[in-house]
Amino acid sequence: MKLSIFTLLAVILLFSSCMQRYQIFVISSKEQSGAEKEEYLFRNQDLEVKYDFWSDGGTMLFNVYNISEDTLYLHMKNSKLKVNGEEFQYYLEEINEGLDLPDSSGQLVYSPYWQFEPVITLPPREDGWFEGFPVALDWVRIDNKNADHTQRFSKVETPLKFQNILNYGRHPYWGTKTLENEFWVSMVKQASNTRFETIAASDMSKGNKFYVSRKLAKGDKRKDFWLDIGLSVLETLPYLF
Repeated sequence: MKLSIFTLLAVILLFSSCMQRYQIFVISSKEQSGAEKEEYLFRNQDLEVKYDFWSDGGTMLFNVYNISEDTLYLHMKNSKLKVNGEEFQYYLEEINEGLDLPDSSGQLVYSPYWQFEPVITLPPREDGWFEGFPVALDWVRIDNKNADHTQRFSKVETPLKFQNILNYGRHPYWGTKTLENEFWVSMVKQASNTRFETIAASDMSKGNKFYVSRKLAKGDKRKDFWLDIGLSVLETLPYLF
């Protein structure tokens, strides 16, 4: 019996969905000062910074709250993400000028993918949401001997270590202080499409986790792969290549 074209397409789509795989990354940090185990909250005498990594590639969302009694200025020209020693500045003037203006109704006060000003003003007892860069571009190799498809790493052995470095001060033209939050990947777990959807739909806190998706295909190039999945998260990728 010959399959109809519609039946054949349905079979192909079902097979493709079954081939979808994910890696779920768990992040650790020793600098955490917050109370929640799965929520990263850092605090010094001036600022309180809370992170949420749950996205494809671990594109950071972080909330910065001014706990001081003075107006503070965050200098994004001097702020950066450092991934395995490689630095990505949050503001590059030659790139920023070519970006679209942000939606004024949005909650973000800064994103490297929109045309924001390089200095963000935070009045006393006020906060703002910032968007960062993705921290992972590809899968991590997992030992096939591990029956649970999980690989654990110490801080020394981790394949991915990154720091979010924020420059700020009480003057609008220069920053005199730096807040640096360090993270590393302590566990990576392989997950099927069904397992991933269960985790994504659950009510459990996922702020200390992120995921990387890809379809199983031979000959994937790292850059092409990230462009395929990254464009759904990012407006532009000039900083990465």
